Amino acid sequence: MYYASMEYLTQKGITLGTDLTRISNRVNLDYSISDRIHIRTDLSFTHSETNKNYSDGVRNVAYLKMPNMSIYQLDDYGSLTPIYFSPESNIQGQYSSTYNPVALAKAAVNKVVAERITPKFNIRYQIVPSRLMATVDVQFDINSTKNKSFLPQIATGLGWTNAEVNKAYDGDNDAFSVQTKSSLVWTPAFKNTKHNFMGLINMMTYQSKNISYQARTSNTASSDLQDPSIPSRVNGAQSALSSSTKQRTSGSLLLNGQYSYLDRYIINVGLRGDGTSRLAPDNRYGLFPSVSGRWRASGEQFLSDLKFIDDLSFRASYGQSGNAPTSDYSYYSIYDNMDWSFMGESGIVPSSMQLNNLRWETVVGTNFGVSLAMFRNRFFIDAEIYRNRTKDLLFNGLEIPSINGFNSVNMNVGTMDNQGFEITLQTQPYKSGKWKVDFTFNVAKNQILYAKFLSSTLLKRAMLPQMAPLKLTCRLITPLAHSTVTIS
Repeated sequence: MYYASMEYLTQKGITLGTDLTRISNRVNLDYSISDRIHIRTDLSFTHSETNKNYSDGVRNVAYLKMPNMSIYQLDDYGSLTPIYFSPESNIQGQYSSTYNPVALAKAAVNKVVAERITPKFNIRYQIVPSRLMATVDVQFDINSTKNKSFLPQIATGLGWTNAEVNKAYDGDNDAFSVQTKSSLVWTPAFKNTKHNFMGLINMMTYQSKNISYQARTSNTASSDLQDPSIPSRVNGAQSALSSSTKQRTSGSLLLNGQYSYLDRYIINVGLRGDGTSRLAPDNRYGLFPSVSGRWRASGEQFLSDLKFIDDLSFRASYGQSGNAPTSDYSYYSIYDNMDWSFMGESGIVPSSMQLNNLRWETVVGTNFGVSLAMFRNRFFIDAEIYRNRTKDLLFNGLEIPSINGFNSVNMNVGTMDNQGFEITLQTQPYKSGKWKVDFTFNVAKNQILYAKFLSSTLLKRAMLPQMAPLKLTCRLITPLAHSTVTIS
């Protein structure tokens, strides 16, 4: 099976100087090589060009602008000229509080060009028909964004030596990522049909790389010179040149098995291992087990006489999951150069703290529930209680004394517990032909039990200098009450 499409979209904005043009293409292919091998490929490509106003507030300025102030200059005979009337200041102020909105909308440039291609590939192979199947998914995402902007003097009216005049910007961002998912599912056949089993091995990987470049200059010799690569003012207040490269890699492996007997006793056991490049090598990998069980009591002989019960099940589960930090290279001490120089040399200062002791945030959850369906599923009730404990809780921007040059740090700050319950009741008292009446009732409660934070001894382990004892105030809120607890 083949599928191909192409779309062209053009759209004019309500405000002057805004529009969008986009071209997108898609090609899909489904191909069954044999009864056991099936492949699928998807390829999509999008190219878009967006013209925006240099300032988001241009329409607001147009509403506030004095209506008797001309858009264009007048000549000696009182006739309008094509030259914008942009005085440096007027009774309403000066740029950026007020300006000629038409000049800014038409003369200034703010253009974004984006291209994105996303190839996908999938293959399914039945190694043993209906018993052992392998699946492989690979997805690429290639994204390139180009941003160019220019603020000419005529749009602001400021003097030619002002740093906001003829301000040019060029930014380029290229992102590449590849994601894979490979799975192997085993469903053996037992001679005794009372037994059922399904095993799963799942491996996932993710890699990404991002490269960006930015250049900004001001005070070029003419409003026609709109590229920051053109020589302009040296070391101006708006001059900047920067580039960055980021890479990230993560992977996980899941082993899972589910066994059932008579479709009455069901148990599921899993073990997941995760690794991420965002943590130091000593704490990079984590193991997260899980186990759950279900007992369908309605299938027991001692309940067979209760015909009005359609299903009565009890379930319980225990599991762990992990969350990694959101910032890259946190276990490196990164340095940046200062924006100014002394005697021709630029100073170097630390910009991030080396965090070797960051760990996975682990959520440990326990759950117990019961489900009851009666009267041909016209009455259903489900109730469960749970408790989740978050260990090594990640806290971004924890404030610390700035005697070491930093006033905040990302840390694992402690443990937090919460528990609750939820009850759902559904009933269908009336059903006849096309008419039916349903009622649903739900009540739930979630409550934070306590919060436990790091002591000053553990703070020292995070490579912080000697500091005063940490004092945190935590507000504990529940649906029924609230209280404030101070922990030193």
